[in-house]
Amino acid sequence: MSDTTGFDDHAATWRPALDVGHVLAAIPHLIGFYPKDSLVLVILDDQDLILATYRVDLPESGHHRRVVGELYGRLTRDRAARKLFVVIVGDDETSVPGGLHAPLVREMTAGAARVGFGIRAVGVPGIASQARWFEYGEHRATGRVPDPDASPLHLAMVLQGMVTRADREDLIDLVRADPREDLDRRARMYHDALGSAFDEDAEPERPKVMEQRYRAILHQVERAATRVEPLTDAEIVEMGVALTDHEVRDWCLELALGEHAVTAERLWLELTRRLPDAACAEAASLAAISAYVRGDGTLARIAIDRAQSTQPDADHRLTNLVDAAITVGMEPARMRLLCEKAQHHRRHFSERS
Repeated sequence: MSDTTGFDDHAATWRPALDVGHVLAAIPHLIGFYPKDSLVLVILDDQDLILATYRVDLPESGHHRRVVGELYGRLTRDRAARKLFVVIVGDDETSVPGGLHAPLVREMTAGAARVGFGIRAVGVPGIASQARWFEYGEHRATGRVPDPDASPLHLAMVLQGMVTRADREDLIDLVRADPREDLDRRARMYHDALGSAFDEDAEPERPKVMEQRYRAILHQVERAATRVEPLTDAEIVEMGVALTDHEVRDWCLELALGEHAVTAERLWLELTRRLPDAACAEAASLAAISAYVRGDGTLARIAIDRAQSTQPDADHRLTNLVDAAITVGMEPARMRLLCEKAQHHRRHFSERS
């Protein structure tokens, strides 16, 4: 028997001024891809400003309570969070009155009541132009999704050089490793170059070498704005060796801020795909940080998973730091502070040199 009522009356009702259809149209651009069979949570403050967006695969019915508990544990860490806009992507009330995933929404509503969040929940078969959305519960509002490509957020992303992917698999392709034979060839070159690099690190030449390495990376970041051909093996290895210098790598955190943010992320992603496993974690961690700072937690998670897959038993400080930040749902603004600190250290070094 399907129960289409019974939503917790103690959860605060919330009827936002922002248009439901326009929020739905913005979701692919908020998370970086068009979700399918997903539970999407848009977190807002008391002024209806979006603080964060989360997406997980739709849980099986036996796991609703556990998944919802984990989500609310993360959401309540943000003290500014007051309201929750829940979207079930992959539901259609024409097949099941009230929606196939109404039990999951009831669990979310009960959780909202426990933590004092306002909540509104809608279902939609998919995020596409003119897709029909419907509201769960007693209000029963319905409407159509406007064209996501016409969303103001989509325009803003295009102007920043960002792309909304067709699905999550497209995001995974951004960090998917090159063929093994190519990685093995570069690994041999990398190990040979690494031996020479150790000789260069001796004092008093160390500051000069650090500056040269950072300048070489910055040159490739600037080239990434217009370059269409792939990096050569020699260039890839040069970048890998430079990033192995952890002081130089940490300086690169500043590139997640300002005019070089988009092209730096583009370079980190290319290096993540093309560097051998021994050198990949540095670039992948930088890609994750860059994505996280601009609010793309999905790509950040994918990139950091790639970093961890290359060094599963290694105690990689930066990778572990970023992984922990993503896992607990740390605010992107706090990650930005890390980049600002790197910016300060870089400026201080330049002033002393």
